[in-house]
Amino acid sequence: RAEGCTKDSLFDLASRTKVLCTTTLYALAEEKAVLEISEPLKTFFPEFPDPRIKLSHLLDHSSGFPSWLPLHERFHAPSDRGEFDPRATPALARAAYEVEILKSWSAADFEKKVIYSDLGMMLLGWALEFRVGMPIDALFQEWIAGPADLSSLQFLPTSPDVVPTELCPWRGHALRGEVHDDNCYVLGGVAGHAGLFGNVQDVLKAALLWLSAFLGEKTLIVPATARRYFTFTHVPGSVRSLGWDGVARDGTSSAGKLFTASSRGHLGFTGTSLWVDTENNLVVSLLTNRFHPTRSNHKIKSFRPLFHD
Repeated sequence: RAEGCTKDSLFDLASRTKVLCTTTLYALAEEKAVLEISEPLKTFFPEFPDPRIKLSHLLDHSSGFPSWLPLHERFHAPSDRGEFDPRATPALARAAYEVEILKSWSAADFEKKVIYSDLGMMLLGWALEFRVGMPIDALFQEWIAGPADLSSLQFLPTSPDVVPTELCPWRGHALRGEVHDDNCYVLGGVAGHAGLFGNVQDVLKAALLWLSAFLGEKTLIVPATARRYFTFTHVPGSVRSLGWDGVARDGTSSAGKLFTASSRGHLGFTGTSLWVDTENNLVVSLLTNRFHPTRSNHKIKSFRPLFHD
């Protein structure tokens, strides 16, 4: 049966979790004096070998951690759920993921180049949970979604109005209301790099918190914090800042050709994107489920810049 979607339909926001949840939580944690992003990663993970790596390096993706690892694969069979148990597996996966991620760090890449990393964002989520003593999804509701009236933005959505994503071979069905990202799913659907769902109105409202703060209005975020998080990283040639991506200088950006060079944004693997233009006082959000029913559709790559233009 064919179904449509409305302005209230929830989409899997994928990596936009990184900015709408994790990066925003870190900005607020600094304002609340809960932590500082200049703190060493080793403070939160004592077994990590190098005290030079700060939380800020994970936010701007200059830490030296690789982009991704197939961490989920040891917890299910290649073509079915195998021994995956939604009650017991997430805790086992959480411990195993941490060990493997910390082992994956490369000193040779530290501050030499930007490597966009899901793994670093997972560590950021756990570090914040350690410091605050709350799961990141509960913290998101208490610090962001509740105060800003963003009721559709949530992990583990219960609404029936969720747009489906991919037909997953090992889960055995089209994913609807469960996170597409396999590493996040095996963790229980909540992580610092993925897991957030929401509708287009609340995504825009969440981004406007950043734009308004950058332009001088006190929102949940104070203006000085917004401007600092939108400042380009120190890594030569990078257009990234703290948590946020920027417009590619070679004209190939998903933001198209009209967003200014100071714009900040982020993509989501499921077919979502978000761009904030601070010079034109503009926020544009695109929500799609380009993975439904399969990820073999790559037309989003040419559609995104056309849409944002």
